[in-house]
Amino acid sequence: MLGKVLLMLSFCAVAFAEEDSDLNLIPATLSHQPSSGKDETLSGAWNFKWSADETFTHWGLRNNLTVPSPSTLPENQSLSAMDLVIHFHPNERFSLHWSERINLALENDFSFPSQKTVKDNWREGYGSYELASHFFLEAGRINVRNGVALGYNPTDFLKERSQVNQISIDPSALRQNRLGTVMARAEWVGESSTFSASFVPRLQTESPLIDSTVTAFDPRFGQTNAHSKALVTLETKWGDVSPQALYFYDEWGNHFGLNLSHVVGKSIVAYAEWAGSISPNLSERATEFAEATGTFPQNTAPLPQQSTNRAFQNDAAFGFSWTSESKFTVNLEYIYHQAGFNQNDFANWNKWGALSPILGSQLWYVRQYASDQQEPLAQQELFLRVDVPEVGFQKLGANALAFIHPQDGSALLQVSPEYNFSDHLTFAAYWISFLGSSTSQYGTIPIQNSISAKAIYYF
Repeated sequence: MLGKVLLMLSFCAVAFAEEDSDLNLIPATLSHQPSSGKDETLSGAWNFKWSADETFTHWGLRNNLTVPSPSTLPENQSLSAMDLVIHFHPNERFSLHWSERINLALENDFSFPSQKTVKDNWREGYGSYELASHFFLEAGRINVRNGVALGYNPTDFLKERSQVNQISIDPSALRQNRLGTVMARAEWVGESSTFSASFVPRLQTESPLIDSTVTAFDPRFGQTNAHSKALVTLETKWGDVSPQALYFYDEWGNHFGLNLSHVVGKSIVAYAEWAGSISPNLSERATEFAEATGTFPQNTAPLPQQSTNRAFQNDAAFGFSWTSESKFTVNLEYIYHQAGFNQNDFANWNKWGALSPILGSQLWYVRQYASDQQEPLAQQELFLRVDVPEVGFQKLGANALAFIHPQDGSALLQVSPEYNFSDHLTFAAYWISFLGSSTSQYGTIPIQNSISAKAIYYF
């Protein structure tokens, strides 16, 4: 199961969008926007978005891994899904929102039907009310997103344990299609500033990474609402600079964050994102989580990072986006994750994992935990993304991205063309490859490459 989770946490759908002004060059919205007042997409009081898709994936697996995977991975999968988004606006001040996706999976490594066949992903379900002009109250399950970067968002504090079964590794798509968090939220939206405060209640005991008791229609509050949390944000605009300050509290303590974006000319946006907190390193957090959920016995020594001291940990992502007149867009980012593995930690991961299957399982668990938390494994990484909305002719677009480890040279690549056959039917393909030596970050993954073909029908 461990390898499957590492695999499935990597996948999602890609969206292609064109920009219409210089302001649209600014990266994705800093936070969840309130849903009230007039929505131009509505037709009367109700708005439905309903689609069905089918994806077939084949995985090419590696043999003779330095640290063998503790589980057997599938080679083929058929994934069928129904996707539904509903917005109901009975009046200009009140609205209800629902978002859900149901997957039906067939794989060569489990029988049909089984517990793994059907998985319901209830992403959002909340109400929004405009209590006064520009002041909104929201309650329910909401996917709140923060951060201006694309490859990694240190200030996206509510991303942990929210991923669902997807195809693409595109981080911008992963942010859109994930489990929301149950919360109560207040937001004031002014002409140049936005303030929000969110409270997340504890609803359920924390679930382990591999939970065999989860049913097909479990809302998985043990992932999104296992601890009480609070998030406060203040966003404003100073000329061409758009800063956002954040404060977040969870089971690890206090977190602070800052987002900055600046439009440079007509085609470039520079942006930076930072978060910091006093917390353990990645291995220590993974070990504490495993002990708390009954996966590891108490007093297990953390590996491969052996320090148990809490220290101030910095997370940062900064880069730029360049868009040509033809809407060809390039993003380049540098990612720093202080709590992650350095080169010595990677060397120990390979050395100790090869000694015994027991140590290997513990070390793979740390990588699985990092994926579940949606945080980088390595301390340093580069991210490159290229979007071409039209390749040769109008209905064909393409997207390519890469995560590159600058020290060992390994990389994770994805190329994904998309063809809009009609207003109702779209075809897409995804080629993903893990490149690197047998002891590198991406060369130690049991998957060498994968190819997927997808058809989406919009009703």
